[in-house]
Amino acid sequence: MKYLFIFALLIGSACASTGNLSTHGKSMYYADEAVRTLGLMQSAAIALNDQQQLTEDSTRKVVVFVKSSVTTAKSAADGWPSIIETGLNQLEVSLGPDSPKLALYTTTLRTLFQSVREVMK
Repeated sequence: MKYLFIFALLIGSACASTGNLSTHGKSMYYADEAVRTLGLMQSAAIALNDQQQLTEDSTRKVVVFVKSSVTTAKSAADGWPSIIETGLNQLEVSLGPDSPKLALYTTTLRTLFQSVREVMK
């Protein structure tokens, strides 16, 4: 758990300023951050599965979600946050009791989605 806390601190401290970017540029910056977080989420799910803390079915759902989300982030321009967040909501429901094990990543993604919504105002 302490590694997750350290990870959260690193993510927060590594955020770059987006002040000089256009609205679309800011959206793409956050899309890139979302893709990175999705990759970490997938790696965490696989590691949890290796330690038998996450079921095969849940791991498979995470991997499929990540793959489709990365494709969406690359192709949906500025509408990607809403699409991925809808998928994230569905993933959390389908994971059931395994969902809290990936809470750090889902929370980070939701924070990114909120940042994009604020930029797009």
